[in-house]
Amino acid sequence: MLTKSGFRVGERIRAWRKKRNMIQKELAAAVKMDVTQLWSIEKDRNSPSVRTLERIAKALHVSVSELLEMPSADDSRMVLSVAEKSPFACLDRMCSDLHRISRPEKGTDLTEGDVSRLEMELSEAIQIESRHQTEMPTSLPLLFPIVKSEAGAKQLARAVRAHCDVGAAIIRNVQILFETYGVRILDTKFSNGVESVTFYSVVRRDFTVFLADTLLEKPWRRDFTFLSEIGRMFWFAANSFETYRESAVGRRFAHHFAAAFLQPEQTIRATVYSLRVKPDDWTWELLLRMKTRFGVSAHSFAIRLKELGLISRRKYNLFKGKIKSLGHEEPFPQSNADLNRRGDLLALG
Repeated sequence: MLTKSGFRVGERIRAWRKKRNMIQKELAAAVKMDVTQLWSIEKDRNSPSVRTLERIAKALHVSVSELLEMPSADDSRMVLSVAEKSPFACLDRMCSDLHRISRPEKGTDLTEGDVSRLEMELSEAIQIESRHQTEMPTSLPLLFPIVKSEAGAKQLARAVRAHCDVGAAIIRNVQILFETYGVRILDTKFSNGVESVTFYSVVRRDFTVFLADTLLEKPWRRDFTFLSEIGRMFWFAANSFETYRESAVGRRFAHHFAAAFLQPEQTIRATVYSLRVKPDDWTWELLLRMKTRFGVSAHSFAIRLKELGLISRRKYNLFKGKIKSLGHEEPFPQSNADLNRRGDLLALG
Protein backbone atom coordinates (compact mmCIF):
# COMPACT_ATOMS: atom_id res chain seq x y z
CA MET A 1 0.00 0.00 0.00
CA LEU A 2 1.55 3.31 -1.16
CA THR A 3 0.97 6.78 0.25
CA LYS A 4 0.50 9.73 -2.08
CA SER A 5 4.16 10.67 -1.59
CA GLY A 6 5.26 7.31 -2.89
CA PHE A 7 6.37 5.72 0.39
CA ARG A 8 4.97 2.42 1.53
CA VAL A 9 2.82 2.25 4.66
CA GLY A 10 4.78 -0.72 5.98
CA GLU A 11 7.96 1.32 5.85
CA ARG A 12 6.28 4.09 7.88
CA ILE A 13 4.99 1.65 10.50
CA ARG A 14 8.41 0.05 10.85
CA ALA A 15 10.08 3.46 11.20
CA TRP A 16 7.65 4.58 13.92
CA ARG A 17 8.03 1.25 15.72
CA LYS A 18 11.80 1.63 15.82
CA LYS A 19 11.44 5.24 16.94
CA ARG A 20 9.45 3.94 19.90
CA ASN A 21 12.12 1.32 20.68
CA MET A 22 9.63 -1.51 20.21
CA ILE A 23 10.27 -4.91 18.72
CA GLN A 24 7.72 -6.52 16.41
CA LYS A 25 6.43 -8.87 19.09
CA GLU A 26 5.67 -5.97 21.44
CA LEU A 27 3.78 -3.95 18.83
CA ALA A 28 1.91 -7.04 17.67
CA ALA A 29 0.89 -7.79 21.27
CA ALA A 30 -0.26 -4.19 21.78
CA VAL A 31 -2.35 -4.32 18.59
CA LYS A 32 -3.55 -7.85 19.41
CA MET A 33 -2.42 -9.41 16.15
CA ASP A 34 -0.09 -12.26 15.29
CA VAL A 35 3.52 -11.17 14.81
CA THR A 36 3.55 -12.76 11.34
CA GLN A 37 0.67 -10.47 10.36
CA LEU A 38 2.61 -7.41 11.48
CA TRP A 39 5.69 -8.67 9.65
CA SER A 40 3.65 -8.98 6.45
CA ILE A 41 2.29 -5.46 6.87
CA GLU A 42 5.75 -3.97 7.47
CA LYS A 43 7.03 -5.80 4.41
CA ASP A 44 4.04 -4.42 2.45
CA ARG A 45 2.95 -7.90 1.52
CA ASN A 46 -0.44 -7.18 3.08
CA SER A 47 -2.30 -3.86 3.23
CA PRO A 48 -3.75 -2.95 6.65
CA SER A 49 -7.38 -1.89 6.92
CA VAL A 50 -8.29 1.54 8.26
CA ARG A 51 -9.30 -0.03 11.57
CA THR A 52 -5.93 -1.83 11.81
CA LEU A 53 -4.10 1.42 11.02
CA GLU A 54 -6.00 3.10 13.86
CA ARG A 55 -4.99 0.35 16.29
CA ILE A 56 -1.36 0.52 15.21
CA ALA A 57 -1.33 4.32 15.47
CA LYS A 58 -2.79 4.14 18.98
CA ALA A 59 -0.16 1.62 20.06
CA LEU A 60 2.58 3.89 18.67
CA HIS A 61 1.04 7.01 20.26
CA VAL A 62 0.54 8.89 17.00
CA SER A 63 -2.45 9.82 14.85
CA VAL A 64 -3.20 7.91 11.64
CA SER A 65 -2.11 10.94 9.59
CA GLU A 66 1.20 11.05 11.49
CA LEU A 67 1.63 7.32 10.97
CA LEU A 68 1.51 7.91 7.22
CA GLU A 69 4.45 10.30 7.47
CA MET A 70 8.05 9.42 8.23
CA PRO A 71 8.97 10.26 11.86
CA SER A 72 11.49 13.02 12.46
CA ALA A 73 13.95 13.43 15.31
CA ASP A 74 11.65 16.01 16.92
CA ASP A 75 8.72 13.58 17.11
CA SER A 76 10.35 11.48 19.84
CA ARG A 77 11.34 14.54 21.89
CA MET A 78 7.79 15.87 21.69
CA VAL A 79 6.30 12.65 23.07
CA LEU A 80 8.90 12.34 25.81
CA SER A 81 8.45 15.94 26.94
CA VAL A 82 4.78 15.18 27.61
CA ALA A 83 5.74 12.15 29.72
CA GLU A 84 8.31 14.22 31.62
CA LYS A 85 5.72 16.85 32.56
CA SER A 86 3.23 14.40 34.01
CA PRO A 87 4.04 10.71 33.56
CA PHE A 88 1.26 9.79 35.97
CA ALA A 89 -1.35 12.21 34.62
CA CYS A 90 -3.76 9.38 33.81
CA LEU A 91 -2.61 6.87 36.42
CA ASP A 92 -6.06 6.06 37.78
CA ARG A 93 -7.45 5.63 34.26
CA MET A 94 -4.33 3.76 33.03
CA CYS A 95 -3.01 6.26 30.47
CA SER A 96 -1.73 4.93 27.16
CA ASP A 97 1.94 5.59 28.00
CA LEU A 98 2.34 4.38 31.57
CA HIS A 99 0.97 0.97 32.55
CA ARG A 100 0.59 -0.41 36.08
CA ILE A 101 1.76 -3.98 35.64
CA SER A 102 -0.47 -5.42 38.39
CA ARG A 103 -3.24 -4.56 40.80
CA PRO A 104 -3.01 -5.93 44.36
CA GLU A 105 -5.78 -7.25 46.51
CA LYS A 106 -8.47 -4.79 47.58
CA GLY A 107 -7.48 -2.59 50.51
CA THR A 108 -3.73 -2.62 49.82
CA ASP A 109 -3.61 -0.33 46.80
CA LEU A 110 -2.05 3.13 46.43
CA THR A 111 -3.68 6.16 48.03
CA GLU A 112 -4.06 9.53 46.29
CA GLY A 113 -1.10 10.77 48.34
CA ASP A 114 1.02 7.88 47.09
CA VAL A 115 0.08 8.67 43.49
CA SER A 116 1.04 12.33 43.83
CA ARG A 117 4.35 11.45 45.45
CA LEU A 118 5.21 8.86 42.78
CA GLU A 119 4.34 11.34 40.04
CA MET A 120 6.77 13.91 41.39
CA GLU A 121 9.57 11.43 42.10
CA LEU A 122 9.37 9.77 38.69
CA SER A 123 9.23 13.14 36.91
CA GLU A 124 12.39 14.24 38.71
CA ALA A 125 14.17 10.97 37.90
CA ILE A 126 13.25 11.23 34.19
CA GLN A 127 14.41 14.85 33.98
CA ILE A 128 17.75 14.00 35.59
CA GLU A 129 18.25 11.12 33.15
CA SER A 130 17.36 13.37 30.22
CA ARG A 131 19.86 16.05 31.28
CA HIS A 132 22.62 13.47 31.62
CA GLN A 133 21.49 11.49 28.55
CA THR A 134 21.31 8.27 30.54
CA GLU A 135 17.87 7.12 29.37
CA MET A 136 17.93 3.46 28.45
CA PRO A 137 15.07 1.16 27.39
CA THR A 138 15.06 -2.19 29.10
CA SER A 139 17.07 -4.88 27.38
CA LEU A 140 15.52 -7.74 29.34
CA PRO A 141 14.00 -10.50 27.14
CA LEU A 142 10.43 -9.47 27.99
CA LEU A 143 8.77 -11.88 25.63
CA PHE A 144 10.59 -14.95 26.88
CA PRO A 145 7.97 -17.74 26.75
CA ILE A 146 7.01 -18.65 30.31
CA VAL A 147 4.96 -21.37 31.93
CA LYS A 148 2.85 -19.85 34.71
CA SER A 149 3.81 -22.40 37.34
CA GLU A 150 6.44 -23.03 40.01
CA ALA A 151 8.60 -24.91 37.52
CA GLY A 152 8.10 -22.14 34.97
CA ALA A 153 9.26 -19.53 37.49
CA LYS A 154 12.47 -21.46 38.16
CA GLN A 155 13.08 -21.95 34.45
CA LEU A 156 12.61 -18.21 33.94
CA ALA A 157 15.12 -17.43 36.72
CA ARG A 158 17.74 -19.57 34.97
CA ALA A 159 17.00 -17.94 31.62
CA VAL A 160 17.27 -14.40 33.01
CA ARG A 161 20.55 -15.27 34.74
CA ALA A 162 21.87 -16.61 31.44
CA HIS A 163 20.76 -13.43 29.65
CA CYS A 164 22.54 -11.31 32.28
CA ASP A 165 25.63 -13.53 31.88
CA VAL A 166 25.92 -14.26 35.61
CA GLY A 167 25.46 -18.01 35.45
CA ALA A 168 25.01 -19.48 38.92
CA ALA A 169 27.10 -16.85 40.71
CA ILE A 170 25.95 -15.28 43.98
CA ILE A 171 24.96 -11.68 43.22
CA ARG A 172 25.72 -9.21 45.98
CA ASN A 173 23.55 -6.39 44.63
CA VAL A 174 20.70 -7.45 42.37
CA GLN A 175 19.42 -3.88 42.03
CA ILE A 176 22.62 -2.69 40.36
CA LEU A 177 22.52 -5.69 38.04
CA PHE A 178 19.01 -4.92 36.78
CA GLU A 179 19.65 -1.17 36.58
CA THR A 180 22.28 -1.94 33.94
CA TYR A 181 19.50 -3.63 31.95
CA GLY A 182 17.25 -0.57 31.96
CA VAL A 183 15.16 -1.10 35.11
CA ARG A 184 14.68 2.12 37.09
CA ILE A 185 14.56 1.63 40.89
CA LEU A 186 13.27 4.30 43.27
CA ASP A 187 12.75 4.20 47.03
CA THR A 188 9.66 5.96 48.34
CA LYS A 189 7.08 6.05 51.12
CA PHE A 190 3.91 3.98 50.93
CA SER A 191 0.76 3.64 52.99
CA ASN A 192 -1.71 0.75 53.29
CA GLY A 193 1.17 -1.68 53.82
CA VAL A 194 2.28 -1.46 50.16
CA GLU A 195 5.94 -2.46 49.75
CA SER A 196 6.40 -2.28 45.98
CA VAL A 197 4.75 -1.29 42.73
CA THR A 198 5.99 -1.28 39.13
CA PHE A 199 5.03 0.71 36.06
CA TYR A 200 5.91 0.21 32.40
CA SER A 201 6.31 3.08 29.94
CA VAL A 202 5.28 2.17 26.40
CA VAL A 203 7.03 5.20 24.88
CA ARG A 204 10.26 4.78 26.80
CA ARG A 205 10.07 1.00 26.91
CA ASP A 206 11.33 0.87 30.46
CA PHE A 207 10.18 -0.27 33.88
CA THR A 208 10.16 1.74 37.11
CA VAL A 209 10.10 -0.25 40.35
CA PHE A 210 9.12 1.70 43.46
CA LEU A 211 10.23 0.09 46.73
CA ALA A 212 9.12 1.12 50.21
CA ASP A 213 11.91 2.99 51.99
CA THR A 214 11.28 0.84 55.07
CA LEU A 215 12.91 -2.04 53.17
CA LEU A 216 16.29 -0.25 53.23
CA GLU A 217 16.75 -1.56 56.77
CA LYS A 218 15.96 -5.10 55.62
CA PRO A 219 18.23 -5.79 52.61
CA TRP A 220 17.32 -9.50 52.45
CA ARG A 221 13.62 -8.64 52.22
CA ARG A 222 14.29 -5.77 49.81
CA ASP A 223 16.08 -8.05 47.33
CA PHE A 224 13.31 -10.63 47.51
CA THR A 225 10.58 -7.98 47.08
CA PHE A 226 12.42 -6.39 44.15
CA LEU A 227 12.95 -9.70 42.36
CA SER A 228 9.31 -10.60 42.91
CA GLU A 229 8.50 -7.44 40.94
CA ILE A 230 10.85 -8.62 38.18
CA GLY A 231 8.90 -11.87 38.11
CA ARG A 232 5.67 -9.88 37.75
CA MET A 233 7.24 -7.95 34.85
CA PHE A 234 7.59 -11.14 32.86
CA TRP A 235 4.07 -12.23 33.80
CA PHE A 236 2.85 -8.78 32.65
CA ALA A 237 4.67 -9.13 29.30
CA ALA A 238 3.32 -12.67 28.83
CA ASN A 239 -0.14 -11.21 29.48
CA SER A 240 0.19 -9.01 26.34
CA PHE A 241 1.30 -6.01 28.43
CA GLU A 242 -2.11 -5.71 30.05
CA THR A 243 -2.58 -5.00 33.76
CA TYR A 244 -3.54 -8.07 35.75
CA ARG A 245 -5.06 -8.46 39.19
CA GLU A 246 -2.70 -10.05 41.69
CA SER A 247 -3.73 -13.63 42.39
CA ALA A 248 -2.43 -16.53 44.48
CA VAL A 249 -1.00 -18.15 41.32
CA GLY A 250 0.70 -14.96 40.17
CA ARG A 251 2.06 -14.24 43.65
CA ARG A 252 3.52 -17.75 43.97
CA PHE A 253 5.09 -17.43 40.51
CA ALA A 254 6.74 -14.12 41.46
CA HIS A 255 8.01 -15.48 44.79
CA HIS A 256 9.39 -18.69 43.26
CA PHE A 257 11.19 -16.62 40.62
CA ALA A 258 12.78 -14.45 43.32
CA ALA A 259 13.84 -17.43 45.44
CA ALA A 260 15.31 -19.32 42.48
CA PHE A 261 17.16 -16.24 41.21
CA LEU A 262 18.73 -15.45 44.58
CA GLN A 263 19.51 -19.10 45.37
CA PRO A 264 20.66 -20.93 42.23
CA GLU A 265 20.26 -24.68 42.61
CA GLN A 266 23.71 -25.39 41.17
CA THR A 267 25.46 -23.11 43.68
CA ILE A 268 23.52 -24.34 46.71
CA ARG A 269 24.17 -27.98 45.86
CA ALA A 270 27.87 -27.35 45.20
CA THR A 271 28.28 -25.52 48.52
CA VAL A 272 26.39 -28.14 50.54
CA TYR A 273 28.28 -31.00 48.93
CA SER A 274 31.65 -29.31 49.46
CA LEU A 275 30.83 -28.95 53.17
CA ARG A 276 29.68 -32.60 53.27
CA VAL A 277 26.47 -31.62 55.08
CA LYS A 278 23.96 -34.45 55.14
CA PRO A 279 20.20 -33.73 55.32
CA ASP A 280 20.09 -34.37 59.07
CA ASP A 281 23.42 -32.68 59.87
CA TRP A 282 22.18 -29.11 59.68
CA THR A 283 22.65 -26.89 62.73
CA TRP A 284 20.93 -23.59 63.43
CA GLU A 285 24.20 -21.65 63.17
CA LEU A 286 25.14 -23.30 59.89
CA LEU A 287 21.74 -22.46 58.42
CA LEU A 288 22.15 -18.81 59.43
CA ARG A 289 25.67 -18.65 58.04
CA MET A 290 24.56 -20.07 54.71
CA LYS A 291 21.43 -17.91 54.37
CA THR A 292 23.56 -14.81 55.04
CA ARG A 293 25.92 -15.79 52.25
CA PHE A 294 23.04 -15.95 49.76
CA GLY A 295 21.51 -12.73 51.07
CA VAL A 296 18.11 -14.23 51.89
CA SER A 297 15.98 -14.78 54.99
CA ALA A 298 16.32 -17.89 57.13
CA HIS A 299 12.76 -18.85 56.15
CA SER A 300 13.48 -18.56 52.42
CA PHE A 301 16.72 -20.54 52.65
CA ALA A 302 15.14 -23.33 54.70
CA ILE A 303 12.35 -23.65 52.12
CA ARG A 304 14.90 -23.77 49.29
CA LEU A 305 16.82 -26.56 51.05
CA LYS A 306 13.58 -28.46 51.44
CA GLU A 307 12.71 -28.02 47.73
CA LEU A 308 16.12 -29.41 46.75
CA GLY A 309 15.93 -32.31 49.20
CA LEU A 310 19.02 -31.12 51.05
CA ILE A 311 17.51 -31.05 54.54
CA SER A 312 15.57 -33.67 56.47
CA ARG A 313 11.93 -33.10 57.39
CA ARG A 314 12.84 -33.27 61.07
CA LYS A 315 15.43 -30.50 60.82
CA TYR A 316 13.24 -28.40 58.54
CA ASN A 317 10.31 -28.53 60.97
CA LEU A 318 12.66 -27.72 63.85
CA PHE A 319 14.01 -24.62 62.10
CA LYS A 320 10.56 -23.63 60.87
CA GLY A 321 9.28 -23.58 64.44
CA LYS A 322 12.26 -21.57 65.63
CA ILE A 323 11.88 -19.02 62.84
CA LYS A 324 8.15 -18.67 63.59
CA SER A 325 8.87 -18.05 67.28
CA LEU A 326 11.09 -15.08 66.33
CA GLY A 327 8.21 -13.33 64.59
CA HIS A 328 9.36 -10.53 62.28
CA GLU A 329 12.87 -10.48 63.74
CA GLU A 330 15.42 -11.89 61.28
CA PRO A 331 18.08 -14.05 62.99
CA PHE A 332 21.76 -13.62 62.15
CA PRO A 333 24.79 -15.89 62.79
CA GLN A 334 27.22 -15.50 65.62
CA SER A 335 30.80 -14.37 65.09
CA ASN A 336 32.97 -16.04 62.48
CA ALA A 337 35.21 -17.35 65.23
CA ASP A 338 32.36 -19.41 66.66
CA LEU A 339 31.36 -20.74 63.30
CA ASN A 340 34.82 -21.53 62.01
CA ARG A 341 35.39 -24.18 64.67
CA ARG A 342 34.47 -26.49 61.81
CA GLY A 343 37.38 -25.99 59.47
CA ASP A 344 35.61 -26.57 56.21
CA LEU A 345 33.21 -23.71 56.99
CA LEU A 346 36.02 -21.46 55.82
CA ALA A 347 34.95 -22.42 52.34
CA LEU A 348 31.90 -20.21 52.82
CA GLY A 349 34.14 -17.13 52.75
